[in-house]
Amino acid sequence: MKKESTKAEKKGREVAKTAKECEAQAEFITTQKAIANKELEAALPALAAAETAAKNISKKALDFLKGMGEAAPLIVAYTVDLCLILFMRKLSPNRKLVK
Repeated sequence: MKKESTKAEKKGREVAKTAKECEAQAEFITTQKAIANKELEAALPALAAAETAAKNISKKALDFLKGMGEAAPLIVAYTVDLCLILFMRKLSPNRKLVK
């Protein structure tokens, strides 16, 4: 009987330890979720503005860019660089323009 009681106490301590770890993980997840939701809410207006801007690009503007010929690769390269800067990514200094 004493042996079973000792095993039960040991199991009880293990369960309590696991429960405490689970509670700590749940608290961490809740905190991270709140941070992510706050960042998402802050980013949504910019996303909506970008979508609106993309929808408002006219066919005339696209045709103008297509007609630029030699300058177009440079504009594309600058646009890519701008996107990399906005997304805080590393620029490639050894990139060659495609002609």
